[in-house]
Amino acid sequence: MAKMMNQVGVIAGGIGFLVAIVLGLLIGLGAMAEPAFLASMLIVIGLFVGALNITIKERVPFVVGVLGIGAGAGIVSLTPIVGGVFEAILQYISLIALPAGVVVGVALVFMGRK
Repeated sequence: MAKMMNQVGVIAGGIGFLVAIVLGLLIGLGAMAEPAFLASMLIVIGLFVGALNITIKERVPFVVGVLGIGAGAGIVSLTPIVGGVFEAILQYISLIALPAGVVVGVALVFMGRK
């Protein structure tokens, strides 16, 4: 049962990251408006990824990586020409990564590093 739940989390995370990249590209290039429903869906997927996929050994490196994604989303916008596209992509990826990081961070605080 645990292995099946892990597979569900992996598939959901993969689909979520693909959707985030495509949305970021389309919105960054101005080809579509920002869809609120899809952004909410990415947040829910991020919560599932954080709850189902991250093992005890991966917790600290995952949280550090999430912090890097969150910081990079704002800094990348300073890049001329393609900065807006990269910023949009990272913002949508962060809609998955940051909720997952919150779940893992709460687990670290309450369950410890072990």
